[in-house]
Amino acid sequence: MRKDTDVADGFDPAEFADFKGKAAPSASAPAADFNPDEFASFKTQQPGKSADAAPAQLSRVIGVTMEGYPIFEDPAHTAQMMKYVTEGYKEGGKSFLRGLRDPIDAGAQLLTRGLEAVAPAGSSFENFMHGERERVEGINKKGEEEYQAARQFKEVPDVARGVGNVVATAPLAAAAPGAAAPGLVARMGAGLIGGAEAGALQPVFNTENDDFWAQKGVQTGTGAVGGAVAPAVVSGVARVVSPIASKATSQARQLMDAGVTPTPGQILGGGANRVEEAAQSIPVIGDAIKSARGRAVQDFNRAAVDQALQPIGEKLAPGTPLGREAVAEMHDKIGAAYDKLLPQLKVQADQQWVGNMRNLLQGAQGLTPDMSKKFENTVQNVILRKMSPAGGMTGESFKEVESELGKLAKDYSTSALASEKELGGAFRQAQAEMRDLLVRSNPTHAAELKNINQAFGNALRVEGAAGRIGSDQGVFTPAQMLSSVRQLDPSMRKGAFARGEAPMQDLAEAGKAVLGNKVPDSGTPFRSMAVAAPTLAGMYLASPAAAIGTGIGGAGVVGAYSRPGQSLLASLLASRPSGMGDVADLLRRATPVATTLPAILAANQSGY
Repeated sequence: MRKDTDVADGFDPAEFADFKGKAAPSASAPAADFNPDEFASFKTQQPGKSADAAPAQLSRVIGVTMEGYPIFEDPAHTAQMMKYVTEGYKEGGKSFLRGLRDPIDAGAQLLTRGLEAVAPAGSSFENFMHGERERVEGINKKGEEEYQAARQFKEVPDVARGVGNVVATAPLAAAAPGAAAPGLVARMGAGLIGGAEAGALQPVFNTENDDFWAQKGVQTGTGAVGGAVAPAVVSGVARVVSPIASKATSQARQLMDAGVTPTPGQILGGGANRVEEAAQSIPVIGDAIKSARGRAVQDFNRAAVDQALQPIGEKLAPGTPLGREAVAEMHDKIGAAYDKLLPQLKVQADQQWVGNMRNLLQGAQGLTPDMSKKFENTVQNVILRKMSPAGGMTGESFKEVESELGKLAKDYSTSALASEKELGGAFRQAQAEMRDLLVRSNPTHAAELKNINQAFGNALRVEGAAGRIGSDQGVFTPAQMLSSVRQLDPSMRKGAFARGEAPMQDLAEAGKAVLGNKVPDSGTPFRSMAVAAPTLAGMYLASPAAAIGTGIGGAGVVGAYSRPGQSLLASLLASRPSGMGDVADLLRRATPVATTLPAILAANQSGY
């Protein structure tokens, strides 16, 4: 195939585009007989030189045929090119048929060799099989010599023959037990068997040195090893083509929808993630990876705050530092939404609230005497005293009551004493009853109040994560967020969390699964340049090309883990057109074909 740099002088891409699709000009002269050697010489002769047997260069391309073949200004050159292509197709067909025949020839060779090997020494059967083996191998060798002599394009890899080999041996690989199994280990076992079979069915033509079984062992062993590895490679490629079916990748997509940008290893999960984790110890490159992973955790913090504020239509300001300042702004926004609504609110006790509070007071009798008394006094002094004799309360008074109950609930729930934790739960329930009463008392504002209460509940979970031991000045890990979500699940025996239905649990679990359990040390690529620079300098003295290549490769990795590079890779890895799922499934189904390829390559070491 000609390269762009091989095109003769005079080719104009603009003219090529103008003439694209036009019919070929009629030939004014019959095409000269095509000669591949002359065709090769067209490319190498310099402009201005002449040759008697062939033009100094191919004439200018003036168009293309409907099939995409070039049309030259000189019709003779067009005819020569078409003949070249036609001969190539013919030879490819012959090569494909030869590839289909190879396993048959190899099978006959194996049979006669095997029977000769097991025949009793000196017996007539041994003599007969010896003669049959020589006859079969003679036929095979003569056929191979004739095939190679007839090939016109010997410098071109014999791809068509390899395709024929694959087509002939793939059914055997597909029939191996476990070839279609859903588990990767089973498919690798089947690949080992199929690859060994495909390797064994490759001919050995160089038999003069009497090392047939050694060559066959190489073919079979290489086929077995390659066949075992092929399913893992195909599976990895399929995951890259369409990772939607991967749980880790679907969770990565969920995080990306929330504004989090994971690293490539975090998106792909599994072995890719382990390799990326190990690469964090490499100077410069490792710092870039750490930095990218650290940004992903910061993105997660911002996403958690944004999700907490989503019910009231708010987000964290872009310039707000993450950590304690972000938590403070989150509460300020919720408080502002509440304050804006308060003047329009009123509270009126109803029978439902009275009955629920009575049940709550009766349940508090099961606490220790001190805790029970504390709860009763709080209900009397914090709630009932703020109500009118008719059970009414202003919006401002309600806010004071709700805030006080929330503070008591938080203080006692975090106590190390079980009795105080139970009291904290009673205060939390009393706060919930007051919120429900507020909603029932203001039906026209029920939706707004529900959203504010939901935002407040979400904010408590974010606040709990930011306040946990191990958080870095309020910057928390997904694991800390998940722990806070579980702790604040008010359902009996944490049933909502067990079912995966607790507020903000989906984001926390996705973050923990994809991003991990810790915040990496912030890496700065320049920090380890002091280590890498002397190494590159020494490498440059020994091999400038190797040092330059290493430097360029390192710079490429650092660029890939920069903010723009990370975003681009995440988008490419986690987003695919809808049809890519079918492509990935097709790749997985084609695994038996892939298991035969190493055996075909091994055959090249044995004579063709």
